[in-house]
Amino acid sequence: MNRLLHVALSIALLLLAGRVAAASPAAKPLSAAEVASRMQLFYEQVVTYRAHFEQRFRTKVQGTVKRSHGRVLFRKPGRISFRYHKPKGNRVVSNGKYITVYERQTKQLYRSKLRRSQYPVVLAFLMGRGSLKKGFKLRLLDPQRKKIKKGYVLEAVPIDATSAYRKLLMYVDDKSYQVRRVLLLDAQGNQNRFTFSKAILNKPIAKREFKLKTPRGTTVIRP
Repeated sequence: MNRLLHVALSIALLLLAGRVAAASPAAKPLSAAEVASRMQLFYEQVVTYRAHFEQRFRTKVQGTVKRSHGRVLFRKPGRISFRYHKPKGNRVVSNGKYITVYERQTKQLYRSKLRRSQYPVVLAFLMGRGSLKKGFKLRLLDPQRKKIKKGYVLEAVPIDATSAYRKLLMYVDDKSYQVRRVLLLDAQGNQNRFTFSKAILNKPIAKREFKLKTPRGTTVIRP
């Protein structure tokens, strides 16, 4: 499966997880565990989510950077829709039962049952069946060193190793505790960064958004 689309799916599930923090910021600095808890509180109250995303994939060895962008929508439970505007036509869709990844350039479509998917522990959390604090080793990084003026940078290293990534950094708003950016780093030093903007929460999304008909001439692969 195309690495960028696979990771896009992971990011999509990441934004489905959790709950919204109603409490005011504490007087003392928050710990990594407290930031993670407030993130979960934010996303637990999010039933639907739509936003614009920008993706930047940087390979360490070649030093190349690939940029793409599009629109992402989620609806609980388990419904996901990534529409790529660049490269145009690529899709990542889950209807709650099946996950489908379509690559227009290669005319290949990957489909598997959601309950049988072998994704890392992070995805269990994102689907509401896990916890960042239980699935990851967490720590806060200096936001100024990451060129972030406001907010938190939460580093999460999976306790159970996964081939998808070595660790991820989540850039978290310091008022809403919404994730604004996610950076994934793999074992080879490659970086895959997603930045989210213009988010709209809890507005109705049509069911057809989470369906994808197989285009004519497409090769269907069932891992």
